[in-house]
Amino acid sequence: MSPAEVPLRRVCPRCGGPHGKPRLAVPQGSPFADVDFSVTHSGDVVGVAVARGANVGLDVEESGSGAALDVDTVAPVALTDAEIAALNARPPAERVSAFLRMWTRKEAVLKALGVGLTVPLRRLEVTVPPLPPKVLSWPDGRNAPRALAMADVEVVTGARHLRATATVAATGTTALRLHHHDGTATLTAHTTSTPPP
Repeated sequence: MSPAEVPLRRVCPRCGGPHGKPRLAVPQGSPFADVDFSVTHSGDVVGVAVARGANVGLDVEESGSGAALDVDTVAPVALTDAEIAALNARPPAERVSAFLRMWTRKEAVLKALGVGLTVPLRRLEVTVPPLPPKVLSWPDGRNAPRALAMADVEVVTGARHLRATATVAATGTTALRLHHHDGTATLTAHTTSTPPP
């Protein structure tokens, strides 16, 4: 079906308002009732994660997006004190990429939980690269899932070989099996063959 026909609903898990994570609006008996997805973009990189039987979150940051990033200004807003100390212990040339990796880890988890940035990033602590992705402390024990799987992804996509840092997280599972597909050709075909609205 065309993208405009995909049935979606948005319900906030906190207040019930129409501004929560987009989900498929299908009946309970539908073969797609257990499908969850997460959409993200940064610069010219678009990511879509789809999962069955788990709530999924994906975040991506195009590598060039960190070029002008002032880590000293943004780190105190997004990182815990322990994460900032670990970041500051790294060589200056590695700090932007390490920050972006921690950022994508946090955002992926919050998207999987369906809470987005309503939870302050400073209250969610994750491992610092090169350690494998893992949540070390939760901002609110009520939101902590019983099962969580995470994976870091390095993305090189498209004819221009865009590079991006991404992390996928899924609640309700302890293992991820990732299948990476470059959708550049599909997006290009759709945008060049579809007349503007």
